[in-house]
Amino acid sequence: MLDSYSTKTDEENNRVEVVKAALDIAKASVGSYDAAAACRTDTEMQYVAQQIKALADAIEEALKVS
Repeated sequence: MLDSYSTKTDEENNRVEVVKAALDIAKASVGSYDAAAACRTDTEMQYVAQQIKALADAIEEALKVS
């Protein structure tokens, strides 16, 4: 998921990789639903979309500690 993340590359490229990882996590957290659950999926996607930045920030911070 974070194969392209490196401490030797610029911050902008690393941020792109971190956001990609956050989006992968978001996709997995919403999961797949049938057509009857479309409304529920919409609500969950809206919530996840609001949290992408915070999730990306947390991932980035965790990588800095490592």
